[in-house]
Amino acid sequence: GPRDNAVAVWGPGPTGIRIMLPVFDTTANAWTDEVNVDLAGDIQSDRIKVRTLDVDGDGLDEFIVSYLDNADSVRFSLYDVDSLLQPTLMASFCDRKTVPNMSYRARYSIATGDFNGDSTEELMLLVLEDYSGNHVTTGVHVYDFNGSDPVPSASGSVNLTVGYNLEEFDLIAAPGDYIAGG
Repeated sequence: GPRDNAVAVWGPGPTGIRIMLPVFDTTANAWTDEVNVDLAGDIQSDRIKVRTLDVDGDGLDEFIVSYLDNADSVRFSLYDVDSLLQPTLMASFCDRKTVPNMSYRARYSIATGDFNGDSTEELMLLVLEDYSGNHVTTGVHVYDFNGSDPVPSASGSVNLTVGYNLEEFDLIAAPGDYIAGG
């Protein structure tokens, strides 16, 4: 269906990650106000992502902010939003690390969608677990939610070895309905 709202994140700044929800006037097709919240923490620069998903089955989206901390752990903060666009922290969790000291490319990616066909949305994490010149191991981890509690539901690894030295690569996840009837 149509998307009536948006969420934006940026940082880190002096107070952490800035989360902003713009208030739109659809009759004027204009941004009329905004709600701002700061997420403080030990945050690496430019490794911040945000996605929407409906974890509680009410038909309204929550949003999840992810970032790398300075210990190379992938951290998540899940927010619900009320009718005044005020976000409330529902859950924070961290159970995966990525390869350290690789600042030139993304070391993780997230996507949201109904990956298991149960009519509720899950979170998928792709995380770089090993890198050695011509070999890359990417962890693929899916989290379901029991209310606001994340529940690991699937996990695996993808290995890539090529006959040359990998100097640059990226991790990008994009959900989609690619198989008819499945």
